[in-house]
Formats: sequence, C-alpha cells, structure tokens
Amino acid sequence: MPRLISGSTLRRGGSGDFIDLKGAMPQLPPSDTTATGFTLVTDSLLRTSYRSSLGFVEFSSSTMYSSLPDGTIRILATGTSFTSTGTMSGTLVVGGGIGVGANMFIRDDITVNSLLIGQGYSNPDDGAYNNIVIRGTATTTINDFSNGQNSVAIGYDALVNLDSSYNSIAIGRYALSTGTKIRNSIAIGDSALKENGVVYERFILPITSATIRSNKPITAITNDLPAVATVVGHGLSTGSRISISEVIGISTGTFSWVNGQSFYVDALTADTIALYNDDSLSTSTALDTRIEIAIPYQTGGILIYPLEITVPNNDYSTGTAIQLTNLTNGLNELDFSILHTYPLGSDVFQLYHDNILSEGVDGTNLTPYVSGGTSTRVLLSSNNIAIGTNAGKSLYDGERNFFLGDYIAQNLTTGSYNFFIGHEVGNNLTQGSGNVSIMGGNLIDGRDNQVNIGGVFYYDGAGYLQLQADTGLGLGTTATITGTGALSVYGGISVSENIISFGPVQIKSNIEATSVDSGALIVSGGAGINGDVFIGGQLRVEGPERVILSPDGADVIIQPQGGGSISIFPQTPGSGSIDNIEIGYNLPKAGYFTNLQASTAGITAGTDSIGTDSGALVIAGGAGIGKDLYVGGTIYGAISGSITGIATTASNVAGGDPGSLLYQGAAGSTEFLPIGSSGTFLLSDGELPYWGSAADLVGTITNSNHVFVNTIQSSTQYYLGLTDTITNYSAVSSDTMLAYDTADSSLTVSKINVVSTISSTSTNSNQALVVAGGISASGSIRSPEGQAEENYLLYTPRVTISTSTPLNPRVGDFWIDPNYGVEFQYIKDGTSTIWVQFTGI
Repeated sequence: MPRLISGSTLRRGGSGDFIDLKGAMPQLPPSDTTATGFTLVTDSLLRTSYRSSLGFVEFSSSTMYSSLPDGTIRILATGTSFTSTGTMSGTLVVGGGIGVGANMFIRDDITVNSLLIGQGYSNPDDGAYNNIVIRGTATTTINDFSNGQNSVAIGYDALVNLDSSYNSIAIGRYALSTGTKIRNSIAIGDSALKENGVVYERFILPITSATIRSNKPITAITNDLPAVATVVGHGLSTGSRISISEVIGISTGTFSWVNGQSFYVDALTADTIALYNDDSLSTSTALDTRIEIAIPYQTGGILIYPLEITVPNNDYSTGTAIQLTNLTNGLNELDFSILHTYPLGSDVFQLYHDNILSEGVDGTNLTPYVSGGTSTRVLLSSNNIAIGTNAGKSLYDGERNFFLGDYIAQNLTTGSYNFFIGHEVGNNLTQGSGNVSIMGGNLIDGRDNQVNIGGVFYYDGAGYLQLQADTGLGLGTTATITGTGALSVYGGISVSENIISFGPVQIKSNIEATSVDSGALIVSGGAGINGDVFIGGQLRVEGPERVILSPDGADVIIQPQGGGSISIFPQTPGSGSIDNIEIGYNLPKAGYFTNLQASTAGITAGTDSIGTDSGALVIAGGAGIGKDLYVGGTIYGAISGSITGIATTASNVAGGDPGSLLYQGAAGSTEFLPIGSSGTFLLSDGELPYWGSAADLVGTITNSNHVFVNTIQSSTQYYLGLTDTITNYSAVSSDTMLAYDTADSSLTVSKINVVSTISSTSTNSNQALVVAGGISASGSIRSPEGQAEENYLLYTPRVTISTSTPLNPRVGDFWIDPNYGVEFQYIKDGTSTIWVQFTGI
C-alpha cells in the first residue's frame, strides 16, 4: 500500500470511535476503489471513514496531475449544485482566477462579468440552436463623456484605449486601434479605421489679432435668380462670404431660405449684393427666390460679417476644426470652443459654428479682443462607420464618414461626410469631404462634394454632372411653373440629338429677338409645325428664301390691332426690291380696307405720275374716297375729264403761274392772284386780295420788332448801336467812338475798339472808358504806364521765398533766400536782366 495513504502507526480504537491523535494517520486495508487513493469522510459526530478512491489523480506542490493516458480529469457532482447560479455555486468553484493553456468547450451559456455569452437559453428541445448571444443588463449612462462607456471591442488590439472612448464598436484586429477620444463610431473588419484617434490635436499656434465688424441691416431681397439683397454701404468685395439672420419672408412655410445660412456674394453696387451658394458664382449655384418657390421678402434682416481671426502661418482649409484656448484678454466667451474655419488668406480666416459653414460666428456681442490666446487644430474622430478589411484604415482626421467594403478608402487621411460603398472604392483619395461613391472609380483626390455611381454617374462637386446612360425620369408630373414637373432644370440645356415632347413646350424667357441668333428660342435649322402658330410679338423673316403663305382652302388674314399698320418695303433704302405685287390674281373680287379707324394705309414710293398708268399707285378703275383728299402735287383731272362738285381744300392745283396765289373767288370756285410787282404789298379790300403800293398803307410805322441786317463782311468796320430806352422800343443811334472792328484779317476773332483818347484823372472823370464795378480779365492788361521792359504790362511785383532761384521772373520781382538771409530784386540793366541783392534780413 502506498505510503501516502498508510500510516506508520496502527490505528487505535474501533470503527466509529474517537481515535488517538498520535494515530491520526491510520493504515487502511486495500480495496477495489482504494488501489491508488481514497477519500476521507468525517460526519457531524466527527466520525471518519473512507468511501472512494481519487482515481488516477496525483497531487504535488498544489498541482494536480492525471495518471490516465488521455490526461483527462473529470469533476462530477452528485448534489443539487450541478448548475452554477453564481461565482460560489456549481460543480467546480474556484475562488481565484483560472488559467487555461489550451482550448475550452462549454456546453451551456457562460456569464463573464455580468455578460451572457452563449445561445441565449439552454433548452435544445425548444429549438435553442444556432444563436450567438453576447448580452448583459444595461445600466443608465452616467454622462456622455469619452471615459469608457457603452462600447464593444472584439479583436486583437481593437479599441485599445476603450477607457477614453464613448458609444463605439470595434470588431476585428486593429479595428479602431487606439480608441483615443473616439465617439459614436463603428469599425468592423481587420484594420478598419485603424488610425482614427491616433492623435487628438496638433499645431498649437498663437492668435495675433481678431476683427469684429459691425453687422448691417438688410432692407430688401428681390425675387430673382440670383436673389439680390440691399445692404446700404455693405463694404464687401465679390467672393466674400457672409451669414444672414432675422429676415421675415423668403420662406416656404416655416422653412427660411436665408436665415441661419451663409452665402457668397457678388458685389453689384455699393449698396447691393447678389447671393450664391458656391464661390463659383454661377447661375446653377445662385439663390433662387422667385415667387414660384418662396414667400417674398417682407421686412427685417441682418447681414453678419463672421468673426475674423489672424493666426500666422496656419494650414487651415475650409471647414477645419480648431479649438480656441487661453482667451483671457478678449473673446473670453469662445474659450475652449471648437469652431470651424473659412480661410481669407494664408493667415486670416472667418469662424463658423459648423464644418459646412452655414452659421457664422457673430462677434458683435463678444468681449473685444486685446491680446493673447491660442488656436489648436482639432483632429476629428467621431461618428465614423467603416465595415470591411482595411476600410478607412488611414483616416485620422474626419467625422461622419460611412465606408462599406473591403479595402475601401484605405488611403483617405482627412475628410468628413463621405459615403462610399464597394470594394476598393476611393483608394486614390487622400483628402476630400462630402463625396459619394457607389462602386465608382472616377473620384478626384482633394475635391469635395463629388458623386460617382459606377461608370455611369459622375458629379464633380462644382456644378457639372455626367450621366452616361439612356435615362427615364419622373412619374409623369405636369410642369406648371419652374421647379415643377418630371424634370426641373435651373440652367441651360444642350442636346446633340432630337427632342420629342408629347405635351406643350413652354419657354418662359422674355428675351426679344433682334437677329436669327437671339431671342427666347433660337433654331439654327428649319422648323416644321403641324398646327396653329400664335405670335404675341414681332414676326420677322430674313434671308434669301421665299416666304410662302399657301393655306389649302383657307383665308390669309393680316389684321393689325390697336393702331397698327402694314408696311411692305425694303429694310434699308437702296437694298432689296419689290418687283411684283399682285393683289387679286385670277378674276379677283372686290377688296376692302375695313375698320381702319385712325390707322394709315401708306404707299411710300416717290414715283411721279405722268399718266393714268404711271405713279406710285395705279388704279385701272375708279376710286371712291369717303373722306378728305390731300394732294401734295398737281391734280390733272381736266386732262381726260372734269372736276365737279364743291372743292373745299387743295394742296396742288393746276392752272396758275409761278408765284400766283390761290384764293376762293366764290362759293365752289377757286382763282389765282398773279404775283405782284416788285415793292408792292398784298392788301385786301374787305372781300378780295390785291397788290398795292406803300401809299395804300394806312397809318405811320413807328416801331419794328424785326430789323433787316446785311451780310457781315470780314473787312468792314461796324459801329455799335445805342438806344435811349431800356425794355421798350426806341430809336437806334451809333457813334464812331465805339466800333466793332473786323478789319484786322490777322486776328482769328473780332475786337471792340474805343477810339476816344481822353485821359483819366479819377475813377469818375471824363475819360475814354468808365467802369463802375471791378474788371475781370482772363488775359494781360497793358498800358503806356506799364513796365516798358515787360512790353508795358501792368502788374504787381511778386515776392518769392525760396532757397533756389525763382523761375520766369518779371522785372521788379523780389526773392528772399532764407538760407543766407538776403533779399534780391530782379532788374534790367540795359539789355541784361539780373538778380541784385539790395538788403539783408
């Protein structure tokens, strides 16, 4: 018997008796179950016995070994504790940890740290098959900080720094590898979003200045494309970006088209700006506020100039997230705020509350900036979803991306709001935001807002869409205004093939046509129209081809309305011709001009008539005229007939000699008065006119409103006329002392001479010319009493204070040189002129 279970001292006392302590290790006789060991059992009365063997299990130094060939150790329970209900129940209860060097099989569910792992329940008879359940009891989250809450990590090095993340799921090797500051993200697959959260911030740079510009009131916004806002003295340049708030109107229901949004502007005038959604300032990106799609502007509105910050040598791009810190001396309200940038240059940027730049930071209510503060580039790592091997593997700065597919966007490092589906999609991108690709391979690196679906659909993010497939659109909706119908196009349309429409085609443009290349509709070729055509404006046909109106059994009606007229003539004098016009071909019936009202039917040809078959208008038959007839030339009615009836007016009447006057001799009879003799006057005897002499004039002519003046001769001297009355008729006299002289042919203009030689003794004495007021002359005044050396010019000597010699001096001028403290005068000595010093200062 082994020494392990055999005592060296025989047992004292019988079975069921207390034993002597000195014989506590009894020697037991062998049995079938105690060949290699036994189990000692002590009851409540401290009676000890042995019942079974330990089998082939050996203990040594707290280690248990199996002596069986397969090395299996089985622990079986005989009581009710076979099923474990907690850490202190079950067939095997271990107070410490358990290390397992190889694999482990567990038939039923297990619970690890209150987390159930298994099939969910353990009753195969009820169909508990093929479930995979990892489930626990949820508790209320204490906060929403990135401090290790509500996350799932399955995989090697998955979400390693889970204690600094929040609401994230990582399944797969290196999925969300670092976990640093990661929130609301999902990564499934080997190395999915591996670099996300590698670093949280970088490039801490100093703020050197901040500019707060006063907001401006908006007084109007037009219903137009683009919308034009009136902001008096806005001070903006084209391409500037602004935000708008507090506008009443420009809305659809509760949705405002302008409030809380930002726009690029085209500065039209000092007080007006056009609004665009893109810096390209194209029609496709213009804000459309026409009445069809928006409630018109009512009142109010503020134009906000977003806060401008200067951080030298920053590398911020549009939408970059930054955090402002250490703002203790101005802009204190923004300390620790995370905001987004819109660069205005290499050093200056505007601040916005979101990365799509919809709401600018209004600085008018902030503490004015004085100095200090820092700007830190914040690397985004939240709200990303990547499913697939290496999906978004390199992304370290971006948010709200969705990647689905193996090796998808694996080189993208910086970007947000991207949506990619498909294997190996977007692998050429390293930067870009707002891009959408479904199995597409046409995306361009570094460009935003692209859309690519397979090889059929591509949008470049800047207003251009390429659709490489025959396309069916819409549900048959009828277009009533712009923005409605099965297809709405806000720009132009270019079509290289035919267009077939089974409904009306409306062109709303009001552009007038001035040539074949202008107007609301331009057709380079012909146009076939099978139905009626109504034209509300001018119809103009140009070109060498004929214009044929040839209806089958129908009328051709040309009916001007509202005082219009019909003209048939060449466009410009001397061009084109009208060779033949036939009205009433093949036995015509009577033709009428009806209801002309005040309109005129005119023939503008100037051809004179020399007979009944010539002239601008030839009528083979008679002519009936219901109103007055005015004739600018001679009426030759007596050649082949007579003029009967009562003639009331006439413009041209045959029968008179040159110079004859036509007058009414009697009722219904006109006569001629031959021209009178030279010097006679046309007089009347009360009934008829006649020619008389001056002696026949009654009364004396005293005044005249008209004076006959002979033609002025260039070499004749004329004397000025004088009157003795003002504002009334008076006699006209002249005096040789005052003459209008044109005799001097060398002059380009005439002159007035005062011939008197009386000398002046005072301002009001008898003299050649007395002027009561001042005299203003644009030229020089010369007199015998003037300076002879200056050709008798009257002038006052000038005084110049200068360190250099004055230019163009006149005799008598003074010059003071302050450097030497001396005074000079300009004099003429004989034929020479010099500066002479005459005093010191």
